Amino acid sequence: MAANHKCMSKIGYQWKSHLKDGVWSYHDHPFWTQPHEFCDMAADAPDLYANLQGADLVLFKGDLNYRKLVGDRDWDHTVGFGTALQGFEPAPLCSLRTLKANVQVGLQPGQAEKLTSHEPDWMTCGKYAVIQFYSSKAEQKD
Repeated sequence: MAANHKCMSKIGYQWKSHLKDGVWSYHDHPFWTQPHEFCDMAADAPDLYANLQGADLVLFKGDLNYRKLVGDRDWDHTVGFGTALQGFEPAPLCSLRTLKANVQVGLQPGQAEKLTSHEPDWMTCGKYAVIQFYSSKAEQKD
């Protein structure tokens, strides 16, 4: 991004600096490409889960990662995001996704029905996006 896109160059260099200075970190692990749900991580990849527990925030991007976060189940749309994580809470986390699959949680009562009445394929058309945050600490304060 720093080298290839004129408009994004400044932020690309800033992000590169964050990685170099240790503000951000990147770690690969075989678990990320395996077909496991994230709620299985503590048992299937305890080293990765322990590593994430040291994070201030874990970001997940994309529809596939969202489905792995919530188990790709037919949840009621009003089920809380924290509930759908099924115990996966190594650190505060944020999920960014464009809806492309028939799974979505954390909506207000009636919100899904309203969307369906205006656009029946709202969950799969790629037109809508969602940002969801979860922290067990934040939930305890409520």
